[in-house]
Amino acid sequence: MKRTYYSLCLQVGDREHEAITQKNMITRYQNMALSTRNIKQQGNQIDELLPRIEIIKQLINALLLADNAGADSTILHHQTKQAFSVIFEMTEQLYQDLDLIACKLINCDDDKELEAIRQHE
Repeated sequence: MKRTYYSLCLQVGDREHEAITQKNMITRYQNMALSTRNIKQQGNQIDELLPRIEIIKQLINALLLADNAGADSTILHHQTKQAFSVIFEMTEQLYQDLDLIACKLINCDDDKELEAIRQHE
């Protein structure tokens, strides 16, 4: 097949168009409010929170076992009060941490909202 100057120009134009399109896509992803690196950081933060949830579960299980084993009610009552205090504090902090992460992820494409979130951190 004989290629004409016009068909070669079209092919070059197609390649240039494709390159421009790819460049625009890369720029769009680079300008994304929450980058892939930031999203991975959010995932890592969630992963770091999970052991705290496990501690809370284990503490509750230990109290239930002590109660079921017939532990002294006075001592168990005191330990339960202390445990509830710790559980309350830990769950309050977990809630705040998870809420912040959720807000960042939900608003990952909204620069203004992310900036507002960052200012309140």
